[in-house]
Amino acid sequence: MRLKPNMFSTTTFMTPKRTVPMVATTAVVLKNEADQVFVEIAPWTFEARPVEIDFQQGDQAVVAHGLKAGERVVVKGAVLLND
Repeated sequence: MRLKPNMFSTTTFMTPKRTVPMVATTAVVLKNEADQVFVEIAPWTFEARPVEIDFQQGDQAVVAHGLKAGERVVVKGAVLLND
């Protein structure tokens, strides 16, 4: 009963840590209204992979689905591979 209507508070939520893949926003390419990144599957061989972006923070984007942690993605010039 300490909090009353229209009062402000500072709270901290304790949640388990979660490892999520993050990519630079320059790595995300929009094609046909869907986000995708180019993943290196072999040396100098790349495949376009659709991803779902959870949220962006600064110049980083958190990937919710479509990418595993540790996979190598094209960060600069991915638009040139889009053809």
